[in-house]
Amino acid sequence: MKKEWYDITNVDLFVEASRVLVYDAFGEKDQKEDIKDIKMSLDELDDDEKEEINRCLPQQECLAIAEQHLKKYKNKKNQILYRISDKAYMAFIESLNSRLVSNMLHKLSMEGFLESAFDSNLNDFVFWVKEDEENENTDKKS
Repeated sequence: MKKEWYDITNVDLFVEASRVLVYDAFGEKDQKEDIKDIKMSLDELDDDEKEEINRCLPQQECLAIAEQHLKKYKNKKNQILYRISDKAYMAFIESLNSRLVSNMLHKLSMEGFLESAFDSNLNDFVFWVKEDEENENTDKKS
């Protein structure tokens, strides 16, 4: 099957739309019924959502991830342009989703809601809900 390639005229806007798409779809069990329901612009998010996406999936991080998936080329006017294949775009979306999850877990750990440790057998970090010390002390007294 032949790859489809897409030219990107504005990398910042492309990355912004992709990160909003990932943010909006995160945790959704069902696909959106209508394409009009899919958010792909910061303008479609309310202020709290904008604050959260900027904290959990910052534009600069997404631009750095995009560089791994975009192909640079020069046109006849010697301008640098970008393109991405359909497969590379799916990999980019998966990378953004992984970064979103990673940043959320980090934030929850830093705020004390999760505990974490490195598991050498898994070669990855593992997370679990932090025990409520107040409930733990109450259970010991009973």
